[in-house]
Amino acid sequence: MATKTTNYGLEKPDGTDFYDVDVQNSNMDIIDKQMKANANAITQLNSEDVQFQKIPG
Repeated sequence: MATKTTNYGLEKPDGTDFYDVDVQNSNMDIIDKQMKANANAITQLNSEDVQFQKIPG
């Protein structure tokens, strides 16, 4: 019986399970979606105008 990964819910078939391309495709869709979200977040962080103030001391 397959289990799921903790963080992204990817399906992990057991060693006795037959290969199912639909499971692989579903896992790839989850990974692709998360990678795009990460890339978008990095782009957003890099585009923010962050200014630091020097603290006297």
